[in-house]
Amino acid sequence: MELYLLRTFVTVAAQGHLTKAGALLHLSQPAVSGQIKALEDQLELKLFERGPSGMRLTKAGEALLPQAKAVVTQAAEFRKAAKLLKGHLTGKARIGTILDPVVIRLGPLASTLQERHPWLDVRLQHGISTWAAECVSNGALDGAFSLGGGFDHGNLRVLALEEVRYRVVAPAAWAAKLEGADLRRIASLPWVRPPRQSPHQQMAGSLFEPLGLHPATVIEADQESSISTLVKAGIGLGLMREDLARAAAAAGEVCVWKQAAPSTQLSFIYARGRDGDTVIAALLEAVVEVWHLPQAAASIVPLKRRS
Repeated sequence: MELYLLRTFVTVAAQGHLTKAGALLHLSQPAVSGQIKALEDQLELKLFERGPSGMRLTKAGEALLPQAKAVVTQAAEFRKAAKLLKGHLTGKARIGTILDPVVIRLGPLASTLQERHPWLDVRLQHGISTWAAECVSNGALDGAFSLGGGFDHGNLRVLALEEVRYRVVAPAAWAAKLEGADLRRIASLPWVRPPRQSPHQQMAGSLFEPLGLHPATVIEADQESSISTLVKAGIGLGLMREDLARAAAAAGEVCVWKQAAPSTQLSFIYARGRDGDTVIAALLEAVVEVWHLPQAAASIVPLKRRS
């Protein structure tokens, strides 16, 4: 049943006259009469008695009028709500997160998006940097935080946020092993190794590859929390974010090798082909604001493929 037929029914009932109703509906009298007849035919009910003084509701018409008014009113409210949404960004924003929420400023970012785009459906998924890059590249995520930059995806673009420093840490009981140790000694000790192509492996490579060293691997782990737990448990050495390393050392859980502090870049990435996408624009705008980046940061550069 068409909404315009119900609107005509309600208007004729209120005016009691086809011509007056037609003036309000911007229709001719025959058109209004035709719509009432079409509605009566669909319902198989007589809604009006037609007389010299105008249109009078039948008992069936009186019974149906309240419900018809409710439908017309709801439709008007629906249109009003749609007008309020006009100009607001809607849709879905799938964001990949890494590390812990404080480091990537997730709370302020979510608050900014909620304030600026209340009708945007923000969905968060947590993982590691290589996973985030893969998901952004294949379209499973709209944007993501990541560490490093040497991913095998040529279609990614990166907004650099800050450098994140790491430290080489060992189980607390290994303090004597680290005392005065050089790189060769550090490489000879057991390591909790991150996966190939990961930012952690890139940082480890920056330490050992210039000397042709290859640290001994005991266990491979892809989560920072797993690496930290295994180091604290006495399994081997690993890389830990500097702030976490200091806290763990102060708590007597690890010891820190003080001769090196490799770093990696924390970035926000998105697919290169989506530069004009409104969702991407909203995400970048929020990230720039939360990280207090210059507006010129919008001139994103493609991520370079590793050789």
